[in-house]
Amino acid sequence: MHTITIEVDDDTLQRIDEVIRSNGWSKNGGLRHLLHMGLYVALADEATRSADGTEKLKGDYAEIGSEYASMRYQLYETAEQNRVLELNIGGYSASIESYKILVEKLRAELRRHQDAERNQ
Repeated sequence: MHTITIEVDDDTLQRIDEVIRSNGWSKNGGLRHLLHMGLYVALADEATRSADGTEKLKGDYAEIGSEYASMRYQLYETAEQNRVLELNIGGYSASIESYKILVEKLRAELRRHQDAERNQ
């Protein structure tokens, strides 16, 4: 890792902070991410200036689109799994509450029997 120091005007810094905050990034992670994005934009711009670069860019775009679709499907699957887990947790919580009530009833009945035995 290397440390880079740059100067930016107040407006740019405010816009950078807004982007970082709106994406929920940490300050360092957000700055790193924005720097990488800028690098890739510059590389893409450079690549579009040549025929080979344009074809490579089209291939990269298709690959990224495919990866994005895969990630969206994985997100969908994960959301479904979370939904099922939440339903299971709700069911388990209700079962636990029922068992607590049953335990209290059984304890009360046990106390009644113990009291009845002592009174005999």
